[in-house]
Amino acid sequence: MSLLYPEEGDKEPPCEGCYVELYIENKRIWKLYTLCQNQVLRAGMDGTVVGLDHNAVIETLKIYGEGLQMFEEILYCWSIAQELNK
Repeated sequence: MSLLYPEEGDKEPPCEGCYVELYIENKRIWKLYTLCQNQVLRAGMDGTVVGLDHNAVIETLKIYGEGLQMFEEILYCWSIAQELNK
């Protein structure tokens, strides 16, 4: 089963152009973003996502020795992802 085509079994993506190659300078932000992207704050009885848990992001950045600029980049990536998922 494919994540791109769950209803169609093992169908492959339509072309090699569907794969995005990250620039070298973006690989670190992508790695840290993927570690933090699901660390969210929820509110209400329905568990609505209200934001990214900044404490979780800060602790992750401490482990990897990163600073404020990387924190801002992760928050930016998360906000863009939320807009795309609407």
